[in-house]
Amino acid sequence: MSYGYPKTARLRHRYQYRRFGRDSLKRAGQLIVVEQRQGRADTPKLGITVTRKYGKSHERNRFKRLVREAYRLNSSQFPAGIEIHIRPKHSARHARMQDIQAELLALVGAG
Repeated sequence: MSYGYPKTARLRHRYQYRRFGRDSLKRAGQLIVVEQRQGRADTPKLGITVTRKYGKSHERNRFKRLVREAYRLNSSQFPAGIEIHIRPKHSARHARMQDIQAELLALVGAG
């Protein structure tokens, strides 16, 4: 089992994010908003969007680091081909990685 986060496991292009507007399942928790859809790839893919409205760059980067680590540790539990798009809520600003990880698993339905 690999714990890496290669480019093949990421949503990297605008058209990939735009697909979520048409055919995705959206769920919101206390800390994050998760949109998920079934893709064509054989591995799960993750995309993270954090706008400037969330906070300064170090706050946005911290959130992205926490989400990537939570995803990396649990990527084997996600169904093959699922694409996940995560956005923060303001309450996630002081969240711990374990809190984000638990909510991610609960919202995606992998845990």
